[in-house]
Amino acid sequence: MLERFFEARRKIITESAFFEPLSHSIAKVIYNHVAKTNETIFMLDMGCGEGSHLSNICEIVSSNYYDSVVGVGIDISKEGITEASKNYTERIWTVADLANTPFKNQQFDVILNILSPSNYSEFNRLLKADGVVIKIVPQSDYLKELREHLLNNLTNKNILI
Repeated sequence: MLERFFEARRKIITESAFFEPLSHSIAKVIYNHVAKTNETIFMLDMGCGEGSHLSNICEIVSSNYYDSVVGVGIDISKEGITEASKNYTERIWTVADLANTPFKNQQFDVILNILSPSNYSEFNRLLKADGVVIKIVPQSDYLKELREHLLNNLTNKNILI
């Protein structure tokens, strides 16, 4: 069931262009805040889900602003990381807890935290001195219609959440 959720999420993000303005805005923030002297920037998405946001943002940043982008995504969900690794082979994906990531201190120019839980002490540990954290926080009605639709479908099938 969880695999289908991540597959559906990836399709929504990639095929609908719903998040495209967000991805371009994040790419501009990266361009404006990360030192232009870097030929390669290192980007970490903490809570990457099935990888679409990181992959899209890396593509925009590398095609418009920087020579090279190394994108790394972590998520606690094995199913999400499996989906990411199947669809976005040019990135690095790992199952990890954002409270205790498997990386050395100050490794990343950019840390993305898009619509997922945060761990600011870990962000501070991993971020280079001149790096930037980009945190996207959903409002209370974020995807309300989709949640209601899914809940109704599950309830109608006598499945308890």
